Amino acid sequence: MRLCSLCPVRELTIPTSELIKWDRPELTRERISRIQRSFTCLQPDIELFVQVLYARLFAEYPHIRRLFRGDQMEQEKQLAVMLTTMIKGLDRLDELKPTLWALGRRHIKYGVREADYNAFFEALMWALGVFLGDQFSRPTKNAWVSFYAFISQIMQNQLDWHSPAGLHDFDVA
Repeated sequence: MRLCSLCPVRELTIPTSELIKWDRPELTRERISRIQRSFTCLQPDIELFVQVLYARLFAEYPHIRRLFRGDQMEQEKQLAVMLTTMIKGLDRLDELKPTLWALGRRHIKYGVREADYNAFFEALMWALGVFLGDQFSRPTKNAWVSFYAFISQIMQNQLDWHSPAGLHDFDVA
């Protein structure tokens, strides 16, 4: 993780052994299957899951609340839909990339900083642990780490965190 002196954020409380391996997210077929199976368990309570995730995010990282200017319930619905879309699409990873690049560009425009991805990761992993309980085994947790590393790496691909637009020029073909 690159830390920047221009971006004051709270340090993560995740132990070093739990940090995302940003450089090589290994999203194998087995991990995709684990993610999809565990997400199926979340589906009946997806709205509550997202509410709890955001509650944890805002409690641990209050500065992130400023990024949410619209209707929080609408944001929660959008996250539930986006998670569902991404997880169902994991069998077609290349098809997800343009959507994730566009999502990353929008997040920069909203004011999301590089370290905010790690804060969200921490809240996501905590919420998954709460909702999945014993089903959140070490292999399932590792699968979710790979999933988040994969999507966040693509969302942040080629972003320049200090340019006015927040982006390098690149083609999303």
